[in-house]
Amino acid sequence: MYHLLLEYKAGDLNIFKELKSQYEAEEWIEKREELFLKLPKYLHIEQLYKEEKLYDRLLELVLKSQGRYAVQEYENILKKYYPEEILDKYKMEVMKMAMYMGDRKNTNK
Repeated sequence: MYHLLLEYKAGDLNIFKELKSQYEAEEWIEKREELFLKLPKYLHIEQLYKEEKLYDRLLELVLKSQGRYAVQEYENILKKYYPEEILDKYKMEVMKMAMYMGDRKNTNK
């Protein structure tokens, strides 16, 4: 199952949960961290961080993401723990949108 999650269905949440159920809590933490290191770099592992309640890591990914999708997707969870950071991310995205719209307006003249 470990290889299935890494190679054939990389990052699949259902397989991840099934794999987790096969370990004791302490053993799982070590195995999970090993798994996170081996997952393909292109993989979006936000759902796995959410599942594991690794909200600090989830926040880091959300803040690094481009656009509003990730922050909107995980806002309900993250705003309880990181309200200022979520608000700042929205402010930054709105400013980017305003700059883009301003640039478009100036290029149409």
